[in-house]
Amino acid sequence: MIDNLIQIINNEFFKADLSHILVNFLDIFVIFIIIYFFLYLLKGTEAIPVLFGLFFIYFSYILFSFLGLTTATWVFSTFSHYLALIIVIIFKDDIRKTLAKIGKNNLISRHNSKNNKLESVDELSKAVQTLSKKKIGALILIQLEAELKDRVTGQVPIDSNVKKELLEAIFHHNSPIHDGAVIIIDDRIAYASAFLPLSLNRNIPAHFGTRHRAGIGISETTDTIVIVVSEERGTISLVYRGVVKAYSNGNELRDAVYTILASNDETKQEL
Repeated sequence: MIDNLIQIINNEFFKADLSHILVNFLDIFVIFIIIYFFLYLLKGTEAIPVLFGLFFIYFSYILFSFLGLTTATWVFSTFSHYLALIIVIIFKDDIRKTLAKIGKNNLISRHNSKNNKLESVDELSKAVQTLSKKKIGALILIQLEAELKDRVTGQVPIDSNVKKELLEAIFHHNSPIHDGAVIIIDDRIAYASAFLPLSLNRNIPAHFGTRHRAGIGISETTDTIVIVVSEERGTISLVYRGVVKAYSNGNELRDAVYTILASNDETKQEL
């Protein structure tokens, strides 16, 4: 296999004319851009570590073949034949989401999306301000790249625009779904009453309750924006990438959330 690869490289790049060599380099460049683009779109999801694991297995097969380890080569060769099918099965949801992003990647959708984000973040910050003043506990997640549906339990479908009154009603003490978290996806309230795994980090301050621990836990493994309102103190906290920051009012929170969202969008556009 290695000898065949060397022979192909020799024929394609060293024995061909200049135009043929340029075409080959262009071909490689296009493949590189496509792979980079899809890896970037999958950033922040569980697909990346799994994908690297599969590549490690494939390159192990190449190494074993080079070293002449017959049995190991046969095992990994059999596995590698089904590698493409395995990738499609494992990443079917991520592939669907990635293709949907490509389809939505135009100027009109970007403009509309920006307006929706501004309105949603504004409504969210107003609700959090009211909840804080009334010392009503709340846990709100804003999904970015990493899917949350399979990471939570007990969620109740909502599918509504982000509205101040609705968020206040959900977290009101008399609401049957006030426990758990609200999940916002694509500027809409997708779920309420979602329960999250708690963080196992022993360095979390002792005064942080269950909501903070749940928010920190989900932010440690995803790129989710987490907003926590303390029921005891009425404090407002934003958790992102495992880091907790406190804010004194809804306006400060609004600016912080929109900064993260804008930064995420700008990074996508740079691609």
